[in-house]
Amino acid sequence: RTGRSKVLVCLGAREEEVYSGAYLIEGDDAILVGSEQVGKPDISSFASIDVGEGWSGVGDGWKYSEQFGVGDKLKLTLCDFQDSDSDAQTLSIIAQSRFDKGLTKEPHMALPVYLKEQMGYKE
Repeated sequence: RTGRSKVLVCLGAREEEVYSGAYLIEGDDAILVGSEQVGKPDISSFASIDVGEGWSGVGDGWKYSEQFGVGDKLKLTLCDFQDSDSDAQTLSIIAQSRFDKGLTKEPHMALPVYLKEQMGYKE
């Protein structure tokens, strides 16, 4: 819907940390590449993928662009955070796309992802 095909999402978390993830946009779906992360804003947030050229940065966490090495280690087309607000309509389009592909789960399997717990994170 945005005309972008490769998106690095970076959202601010507490204590100057960020939630980050890389997604390939395929039609009306966003496919996670690698794994979601939480931690200090630096290039290692995207260590699980090849962050060559052609990626767009989306989210308020890109306020730490210098710490990520944007323009040096990381070549991005940065986007305005207002351009990336999630909303029910967009989430519904993604959900419908996945439903149409048969990518469904039983309701009791639809659980939130707690990154800090999965990563053994200690505050």
